[in-house]
Amino acid sequence: MRYVNENFEPIQERDIDLNKGFLSPAKVIRDDTEPIDNITKFAWDDTDYEEVQVYSINPKKEITPQDDTDAMAVDHEYRLTLLELGL
Repeated sequence: MRYVNENFEPIQERDIDLNKGFLSPAKVIRDDTEPIDNITKFAWDDTDYEEVQVYSINPKKEITPQDDTDAMAVDHEYRLTLLELGL
């Protein structure tokens, strides 16, 4: 199995840290293939594709005060709805 980064550049298995990112399957055109037609549309044969694992790093989202306020507002509206419904 071949591993690539998000830009489909080859990486080594030792570069993969599943605590910081994740793997997802994808099909790519093998590096050693040539197009069937050799013109601009580049038609590929079915055997020219291979399965790879794409390593993506989880984006670190910083929680802002606005995120906290939004979450409290949603919870407040939910509780009011339950109160109005008598649940």
